[in-house]
Amino acid sequence: MPTKAEYFKKFDELLSSVHAPIEADSIYSNFKVDSKTIKKHLRLYLDENTSAIGRVIGIYPSSDTVIRIAETICGRVSGANVSIINVECKRIIDEITLPKHAAFLATFFDQFADPVTAQVCIDKTKVISFLYEEYVGFVHEADNGLVSIAGTLNEKILIQGLRNIGLIEDKDFRKTGKNSEADLQVEHSGATTKILFCEVKSYAARERLLRGLQDIKSNEKVGVGFFKNPAEFNPERTTTLLDAHPRAIYMPNDTHSKLHRDSARQTTAQQDRLYRPLSDFFTDMRFFVKNGALPKY
Repeated sequence: MPTKAEYFKKFDELLSSVHAPIEADSIYSNFKVDSKTIKKHLRLYLDENTSAIGRVIGIYPSSDTVIRIAETICGRVSGANVSIINVECKRIIDEITLPKHAAFLATFFDQFADPVTAQVCIDKTKVISFLYEEYVGFVHEADNGLVSIAGTLNEKILIQGLRNIGLIEDKDFRKTGKNSEADLQVEHSGATTKILFCEVKSYAARERLLRGLQDIKSNEKVGVGFFKNPAEFNPERTTTLLDAHPRAIYMPNDTHSKLHRDSARQTTAQQDRLYRPLSDFFTDMRFFVKNGALPKY
């Protein structure tokens, strides 16, 4: 079986021999071991050779590597740039994802394209049928790696921000297991230990944020996410979320600024505003570690 160095040398040769991005499947065919083993080494290669990210279609580096790249471009994760970091991480992932989808879609649409203008004229029923019968299956098969990294990336951005502000992992905060309450737990170790349970979601709250908050038995809990749609937090929905008794819900500053006025002024049982800007999350968690409560807001 090849050594790590031999794998990396072969990857260098293959990538230097082509100018366009290369499919991971075409790399696998150059080895006499199973694709799972090659994929493992290819991920390690991308983690250590970040300039190659985007040149291999269908293989994602670790989420830690993606965040590290984003930090070199945007600065260390902080309250001031957390949303910018999120956008940059998405750009890096899209760079890997888009070519494969574009090629698959082009194969279909090129059948109907004008050879001169490249404009497409097609019956909409054919498009619907293609999207439903073929593209959905392609997405399911092609994006297994995307689902895996997307599920942890935003959470890890928050973890990196907590580290950067001086909190110590497994002492001041911890990532929980799959069957635990919340996704992150932040701990105050004073005369009495207090734990703040943080339910982390990505871009859409939907029912999942509410269910996650309801499943946490403690009232020391917050929701946090990169929520894009302020309408998900309309006045009626805000009343429902308040019934789950969170201490706060953090969202990107841009989303926060577009909340319905009646939603924005709703307060918790502690007489704090329910909705807080995501830029405050890291300093608020540091305050909780020191004081066992969130700062007034």
